[in-house]
Amino acid sequence: MAIIPEILFVFVMIIEGYIARKYFGPDKHSKISINFFDKYFFYIIGLSIFLSFTAGHFFTSYYKINYFHIILFSVIGVIMFFVGYIYRIYSISYLGRYFSVRLMIQKNHCLVSSGPYAKVRHPSYLGGWVSLIGMAISSGNLATILLVSTSTMILYLVRISHEERILLERFPEYESYKSRTCAIIPGIV
Repeated sequence: MAIIPEILFVFVMIIEGYIARKYFGPDKHSKISINFFDKYFFYIIGLSIFLSFTAGHFFTSYYKINYFHIILFSVIGVIMFFVGYIYRIYSISYLGRYFSVRLMIQKNHCLVSSGPYAKVRHPSYLGGWVSLIGMAISSGNLATILLVSTSTMILYLVRISHEERILLERFPEYESYKSRTCAIIPGIV
């Protein structure tokens, strides 16, 4: 069972690498915001996941805390991983040509507020976060679950603040959209 999170992590890195290549580039008609965090977000979140798993394993072995390797947790974790990831891919595909890995406004860009964006402003981040928590749950390590869920949520919230600043500049109606939706977790954040 200990190999499951590693397999899921490799799966994430392959799919996210594909998404990054497919949806990365700016075109000559784009407004682009490039800073260190935006440019390297993919790598920063990958490093955060790696460090969370490493620190979680160190913490549990140092303090002699037993892992809870119960098959049910592995199954729940894998199900959460795939449900979250499918939702992430659905959210990305729903945006279609307006999706980009870089924070940018494209030519003829319009605000999408239907489908998965009707209740949550950043459903692809919600799907990604749920899948990462599922990966952590499949490890059976409580410290890893806590570290992955908090570190990735913090990174997503920082990314969201950058993204929403750009969207507010371009779309005056974004303020109204913000008032009737949540950023990432329905009813909470």
